[in-house]
Amino acid sequence: GRLYFPNFVEAVVNTVCECTARALVQEGDSSVPPGSREATSAEIKKKAFFLLHLFGINDVSRILLLTRRPLREAVRTPAKDETQNSGVPNAPPGT
Repeated sequence: GRLYFPNFVEAVVNTVCECTARALVQEGDSSVPPGSREATSAEIKKKAFFLLHLFGINDVSRILLLTRRPLREAVRTPAKDETQNSGVPNAPPGT
């Protein structure tokens, strides 16, 4: 099946935010009892940006490369001539 891009982006964002919030709570001040600390939205954004950068998906063009390139390559047929794919007609025979 085809990958539905908005759902993919939403899943990535949700996963990164969830992992970020958990990491921030675990890395938090040890004097605060576990489970009572909540990560602030600023902390989550900062940590999430770091994780996205680490994964190499720090901008939309990177996400597009991850999702669309495999789909485009799977659809291409190697038997077609490159000039036909570009819309340029072949030269008539004998020229």
